[in-house]
Amino acid sequence: MRGFWLAQSRLFTFGALLCACAPSGSDFESSTKPDAGGFIDDFDLDAGSDSALLGDAACAALTEEANETPLSLYVVLDKSMSMEARWDRAMAGLKAFLKDPQSAGIRVALNFFPKPLPQEECSSAGYMEPAVDFGLLPGHATALIAAIDAEKPDGRSTPVHPALGGALRKAMALAKAAEEEKRPASAAVLLVTDGEPEGNCEDDYAVIADQAKQGLERGVRTFVVGLPGVTLDFANRIAEAGGTEKAIVVDSNDVEGEFRKALAKVRGEALPCEFTLPDKVADRSVAIDRVNVVYTKSSGGEKEIVPQAPGCDTDGWEYDDPQNPTKIVLCPSTCAAIKADLNARIDIELGCQTIIR
Repeated sequence: MRGFWLAQSRLFTFGALLCACAPSGSDFESSTKPDAGGFIDDFDLDAGSDSALLGDAACAALTEEANETPLSLYVVLDKSMSMEARWDRAMAGLKAFLKDPQSAGIRVALNFFPKPLPQEECSSAGYMEPAVDFGLLPGHATALIAAIDAEKPDGRSTPVHPALGGALRKAMALAKAAEEEKRPASAAVLLVTDGEPEGNCEDDYAVIADQAKQGLERGVRTFVVGLPGVTLDFANRIAEAGGTEKAIVVDSNDVEGEFRKALAKVRGEALPCEFTLPDKVADRSVAIDRVNVVYTKSSGGEKEIVPQAPGCDTDGWEYDDPQNPTKIVLCPSTCAAIKADLNARIDIELGCQTIIR
């Protein structure tokens, strides 16, 4: 929903403000004394008892490029015959979403269901590999749009169970690989349909919802966009089981525009409120208790320090691992509030004592 979560937008930058508070008239000298956080702090943060802390005026501003956790989004698109009446308008909305500068930085894969070969109709393995593999927007939009243009709504069934299952299997494999390689990553599946399961494959809502639940347990959320004609009970059950509360339903009066808005909403909700550690923290130049998250509203005004809130039982942020962190994670309530602010800015300030709630 909000492009400011994307690295390409550059609205989020890591402003590494290094507090170099030294006694008046003295030269700044670096030190390598051990810090309580277990890191080596190469900045002399002890200003002396006779010196005033000068705040931002005493800090040297160094800026790192924002390095948000990358998102991989697997889109599974219903191409059954019932989609014919709204296909062109819906695909126009999808193409606009893929070309939208706000979508830059997302890795997208695309698949269609049902498959043309009968023997693959009910096999999740047959849907695991996408018709168009993952690639980074905006450059990858060309291949995705070409695949869309080559398809038409000619399917005689709606095998949601294998299509969703295959996409989830692929997304879970990506999430597992990232975890094993100890690199930040986020994966989600987007199911787009105008009906409910039909045909020879599994059509029990509970069974299909259980797939989404299993995906969520492995770190993969399932989003559902329901086009006109969708069965709400089915769509909502899948979305809820997949950790996204309810389906996003498109109004029939403006399929193209509403579908594009729905996809933008998915984009905003799917993008994680997570940031990899700034380089100077990752390489132990700055201690983990010398990090502060600063929020500036899109309307301007004073910067607001977002306190650290270990455990996230209130507003704030936390490390993914308090002892050996690899990323900074905004707490759910803070994440929601900042996402609602179109052009908000988050800076990570380094060198000053962490403010803890």
